[in-house]
Amino acid sequence: MVLLINPPFNIAKASYDTSVAVGLLNIASYLDSCGVPVEIIDGARQSNYLERLNSQVRDCKFAALAVMTMQVGQALRVSQMIKEINPACKIIWGGPHPTFFPEQTIKNDLIDIVCVGEGEETILEIVSDKDLRDIDGIVYKEREQIIANKSRALHDPAKMPLFNWELVPREILERLQLIPSLTSRGCPHRC
Repeated sequence: MVLLINPPFNIAKASYDTSVAVGLLNIASYLDSCGVPVEIIDGARQSNYLERLNSQVRDCKFAALAVMTMQVGQALRVSQMIKEINPACKIIWGGPHPTFFPEQTIKNDLIDIVCVGEGEETILEIVSDKDLRDIDGIVYKEREQIIANKSRALHDPAKMPLFNWELVPREILERLQLIPSLTSRGCPHRC
């Protein structure tokens, strides 16, 4: 199983608590459509996320975290917890922060692979145990040397499945006030 994790934010919960982590739902839906067992754990929206993480990570081979800069501290805590529970679990960081700072991100010993840019095909190749040298769009370490593979071409949006709402934890669906729709790729904010 692949865990897709949204770490908690360091901002008021009311500003994001009524929606879903669209990027994770998109990746989860893609992996699920390819037959990969996946589960979303949303530390920003689930009150019991630490308990769920503790129980799910024990048998998990990969944990992928979507990380914005304001989540780095919490993402490091979550990564530390994962490594303490299951040292063999490979930790993948993706999202805006690791995409903009891939070399800085991979220097942390808790992080095994950085996904740069769009993550659907990249994560699929990683969890399918493809040789890391042959996966575009990642940065990783090999014997303490940082390896940055070539960039990945943009994913064809026509190949994306619709959101699989069954992958969203019930606790989040019950509070959902906004139904997100992806009309373009990338971040809409001007940080």
